Amino acid sequence: MPPHLSLGRLFFLSAGLVFLAPILVAQSPCNVTITLQQPPEPGSVTLSWANALPSGTYRLTSCAGTVSLGSGTTSRTIPFIPPDVACTWYIEVNDPVTGSWSGYGIGCTFQTVPHPPLRPIQPTLEPIDGSVGVSTSVVLSSPIEFWQAVGGQPWRTEYQISTNPDPSGASIIQGASGAQYSPTQNLQAGTTYYWRARGVNTGGAGPWSDVVSLSTASVPTTVNMKAFLQGPLDATTLKMNDALRTSGAILSSEPYSALGYSLNNSGANIGPLLLLTTGDNAIVDWVVIEARHGTTNEIIAQWAALVQRDGDVVMPNGSVPNLTFPMGQVKIGVRHRNHLGVMTATNRTANGTAIAADLTLTSTTIHGTEPTKTVSGRRALWAGDCNGDGIVSYTGSGNDRDNVLFRIGGTIPTNSVSGYHTEDVNLSGATQYTGSGNDRDIILSVIGGVVPTNLRVAQLP
Repeated sequence: MPPHLSLGRLFFLSAGLVFLAPILVAQSPCNVTITLQQPPEPGSVTLSWANALPSGTYRLTSCAGTVSLGSGTTSRTIPFIPPDVACTWYIEVNDPVTGSWSGYGIGCTFQTVPHPPLRPIQPTLEPIDGSVGVSTSVVLSSPIEFWQAVGGQPWRTEYQISTNPDPSGASIIQGASGAQYSPTQNLQAGTTYYWRARGVNTGGAGPWSDVVSLSTASVPTTVNMKAFLQGPLDATTLKMNDALRTSGAILSSEPYSALGYSLNNSGANIGPLLLLTTGDNAIVDWVVIEARHGTTNEIIAQWAALVQRDGDVVMPNGSVPNLTFPMGQVKIGVRHRNHLGVMTATNRTANGTAIAADLTLTSTTIHGTEPTKTVSGRRALWAGDCNGDGIVSYTGSGNDRDNVLFRIGGTIPTNSVSGYHTEDVNLSGATQYTGSGNDRDIILSVIGGVVPTNLRVAQLP
């Protein structure tokens, strides 16, 4: 019998026994072209064959060298295969009679080619969408992971930027080759821009990013602002009392940082001579000027300020507010520690030209439904929010009336406590639960005066 057969191999052993080895046939990849994996993963190819030796010795020979195989093995992965390689491979079996290795089965050949360049993925842009207070010299960033450019192929950023919410009609600006950041843009102050970007490499242009908006900070703008607080307002004179000042109860430093406000001028102090001013310009109390996003109505800036008896709102040094807003189109509002805050319903343009925000006029549109109390034909902020939750309530859990009672001691309702307290709704310098000029009755009147379970809710979004 010849030692080689088409369907198997016979080994003649000294004992006269015959060992029949199964045919090992290379199967995959066989006579094909293989596209290697995308970097940074190394190129690798898995070879597989039919049958396996349950015992005995055999090995794999390929362009990556020769490796011994364990019993029952039917596949082997060859790592780090370079492109443009023609690789022939086959299984070798050790002849137990001669002790030599010989090619056995059918060998295979495959050709490796590099993966074609992938287009860059969709980038995520910076600054993030909706950013405000952005510098006019901002650098717009559209980072794309390096592996999107195969084999170190250079890539660039293309982007479009416009004041139109749909920037697709704007000119496509070319970024530097291989750069991750777009060139610096000379943007205008107080302007909202919309932009998008994409990466481009040898594989082509990737998908455009989502459109991202950013708003540059405005130029300093004078704000002529007025507001009345219902608690200390006299309906006859349309002037507020300045009892906190005259009693020495008013704080010399702003109280709002301690209440959780994020102020642009945190820690501001009253000008040293300001508390000596009398008449219409006498200081009533601290308030907060608030800027809201012109589109989303979100809070974007807050400043501690002072309100005078005639309603004028001034900065802590007594000057007319001259503010740099985080964007050019803003809604302007005012808050007080125990009154319900309000804001304009329409935008003001902060471009360096003085703007008006007279929140005492009924002709000024205010956001919300019945957002203010009307006193002798003028608007005033609703009083009585002693716990600062944005709701004036007379009964029930967390009501404001109980706060007044607790402040005076909770036992003798005729007690009166002097000082700078949020329960002092009329800003008289003393908190009272009963008697003339008490603070409890104001809370009841604000919720309607008849149904004690009614609520008065702030109309700020």
